[in-house]
Amino acid sequence: MIGTDLHNAKDENGIFYVRELYQRALDKGGFVTFHFTKPQPNGENTIAEKTAYSYLIPNADDLWISTGVYKDTLEPYIDRSLEELLSFFSKSFFKTVLFSIIFILIIIPFIFIFYRNLIVGVQGIDANITSFF
Repeated sequence: MIGTDLHNAKDENGIFYVRELYQRALDKGGFVTFHFTKPQPNGENTIAEKTAYSYLIPNADDLWISTGVYKDTLEPYIDRSLEELLSFFSKSFFKTVLFSIIFILIIIPFIFIFYRNLIVGVQGIDANITSFF
């Protein structure tokens, strides 16, 4: 592909990916998803979904750069990271609920004792004031 003009190149869905990447570069950078030839370890090529990012190089007279990654290359990493993240949140949620229940079970008796003593004290003051007058 070296030396090949890809301005009119489009993927199997009709996306002019080079034009789109150039437009994103002009718009201060952005992503484009398209289908592109992916070399395989056995030497064959397949068509795979690719997401690329392009950015205009400052002060370089309309030059831009782009890089991309194939979706199927990232999927195993994303799946593993997602599992780890869900496991972390699940454990955190369980710990938070458990802590909240324990806290409530401990604090409620203290609140009950505090207000009971407060009410008994106020009733004692009320009885003394009533008997005084």
